[in-house]
Amino acid sequence: MIVSNGRFFYYIKVKGQSLHINLRFLLLPMLAVCTSRAAAADTLFLRNNTAFLGQLRGINLGKLEFDLDFATIVNIKVSNVSTIHAETNLYRVQTTNKKIYLCHILPDTLPGSVLLRNGDQTLESVSIRDISSLSYFNEKGKNAWDGNVTLGYSYTRSSNIGRINFDGSVKYLLPKSDLKMTASSITTQNRGQFIRDREAASLSATKYFSTTWRGTVLVNYQRNLELGLARRFQQGFGTGYTYLNTRRLQGLLFSGFLLNQEKNTDGISKKLQAEIPLLVSFDFFKFSKPDISITSNVGVYFSLTQKGRVRQDADLRVRWKVIGDFTINLQLYNNFDNQPPVATASQLDYGIVFGLGYEF
Repeated sequence: MIVSNGRFFYYIKVKGQSLHINLRFLLLPMLAVCTSRAAAADTLFLRNNTAFLGQLRGINLGKLEFDLDFATIVNIKVSNVSTIHAETNLYRVQTTNKKIYLCHILPDTLPGSVLLRNGDQTLESVSIRDISSLSYFNEKGKNAWDGNVTLGYSYTRSSNIGRINFDGSVKYLLPKSDLKMTASSITTQNRGQFIRDREAASLSATKYFSTTWRGTVLVNYQRNLELGLARRFQQGFGTGYTYLNTRRLQGLLFSGFLLNQEKNTDGISKKLQAEIPLLVSFDFFKFSKPDISITSNVGVYFSLTQKGRVRQDADLRVRWKVIGDFTINLQLYNNFDNQPPVATASQLDYGIVFGLGYEF
């Protein structure tokens, strides 16, 4: 079945012939059929009077993800959506007015809006553009994995030096919590040898108390040869506050307590270090032409055990979606340590990383 421009069509095979039947005069019976079908599939209604059957997968940063039946996954700007009927899963909905719901999604008579319902109770009518994020869960309360990966490579024959960069993240969502893993690396290829210049990895678990407050426990790994750091392991916890949540902007403040175990490039391990982190993140998105999202993260770390030591990590990421789920990515980063692990090492490291990415 195809639903297009408010009309319903069936293609039926009879003795090898395809018959095209326009059922516009049987609209009411067809609506009953569609209502029954909606029990097994979601329906997405666009502002141009086109409707699709499939599964609503999520909304994030102004973009709606929908899995078409027997076709592919499409990403649609929420400004192009009229309403949604989604009852195949339970959804976690966060809105720009700092509310959070666990509910099903039903159509609203007001274009551009949906009804949030929990059981037989209608919770609220919400503008789709005011949904800052939406995640789906199956009957066991679990969601699929979500993430992205970026790869880049550069090489010059004159110096026989190449650089390989990797960046990726994976997130697993539960109704009131998230599990996230990120990793990145920059490796230099020099005359057959591979030098691991810069590496970072993080595993974090976040519990949402409300749309503005969250708690996080985390484990981090870092390596930076420019700063004389062979490895750093971090373990800690903290609290995050969402200070900005609009249709195009999202911002987060985070602070807590961290323990560090460091080893410098001379092979000397330092005693256990304690730090207070202050992190600020900022997301901007724009899905009209061009389809671009910008993420900025700045973290400052104040040592409690090494007097006067202050560290800073920052990066700016620009992601431009060009074809389907493929992206062009640009990252600018800098790391600062006023008391690096090796006294003769540089206090500042910075760079620009370019790569091609894929979202899944």
